[in-house]
Amino acid sequence: MGVDFSKGHRAMDARQHQETYSDFIKLVIASCVLVVVILAGMATFLT
Repeated sequence: MGVDFSKGHRAMDARQHQETYSDFIKLVIASCVLVVVILAGMATFLT
């Protein structure tokens, strides 16, 4: 997945924006994995 920054404003720091976006996506994925693990643990140990 990629985002086209070629038409961005010249004042925009595209490299920093890409790094921040990449870190945000990693955090969202890690959070989803953590929720799945917690739900699997609850299904296993609480039933």
